[in-house]
Amino acid sequence: MPRHAENQLKRVDPRTLKKHLYSIEVYGEKSDDDFDESIANNIMVSPIIVAADGETIVSGVRRRYSAIKAGIEEVEVVVNMSLVDDLDIRNAIVEANRTNPRPPESIARELKARREIEEEKAERDKKEGSRANWPAGRARDRAAKQMGVSPRTGERMTKVVEAIDEAEEKGDKEKASRLRTALNEKSVRAAYQEAVTSNKEAWEELAEKHRAWHRDLMRIRREVESVGEEKAGSYLKHAITRILKTLKDVAGSLRQLEPVGKKGRTIVTRIDDERSKS
Repeated sequence: MPRHAENQLKRVDPRTLKKHLYSIEVYGEKSDDDFDESIANNIMVSPIIVAADGETIVSGVRRRYSAIKAGIEEVEVVVNMSLVDDLDIRNAIVEANRTNPRPPESIARELKARREIEEEKAERDKKEGSRANWPAGRARDRAAKQMGVSPRTGERMTKVVEAIDEAEEKGDKEKASRLRTALNEKSVRAAYQEAVTSNKEAWEELAEKHRAWHRDLMRIRREVESVGEEKAGSYLKHAITRILKTLKDVAGSLRQLEPVGKKGRTIVTRIDDERSKS
């Protein structure tokens, strides 16, 4: 690692500081009323930490938000001159929030973030050819250890927040709210079971469509064989082509979902067999 200058302490207008998208995605930014009041009374326990560019916040997004809200013109910041690379900045953001109280969803998102960081760090070290720096074990296991949970629990937490994000992207606010409530107010296990149940319902719906289209395709093929291709005409040929395409599209959607138990894996195997014959 190159040697950098010493960290710098200075006062700046909080409006000139910028939030790192990574921090907002994992932790959010809004503070509570008590926190806002303490900042308004000029009670800032510690300065805001920023990266080497002097603008990107590593620790203190809520302090910046509250300071702007209170109309404070200057805040104290520490510029960490060693934080230049974006991967190092993201890692520092996660470390800075390590001891902060946060809801289970934020903890799950932090774990997911740590896993991504560990994967990128390993990839970077390999590209640099420094085998001595290669971390032991899998990225998911290292991330789980850092968060003090088992790899299995960590994997479940990651899948739950991914399911929440997917539901929100699809506009299914009810499902996202249901998963979020289960994670924050019940347990990781309850939230994971909710996510798996939703996944299973999607599986069954798509699997039924797959079976229905496959039955139609087989029926039309038998009709064509019974009367001959010439008598069947172009209409049935087009029908077969159209159904076959839809069948493959549905099968592709099924494969994108995680198999649920033995039944799910059986469906995947059958899809592969059917697609190879079609």
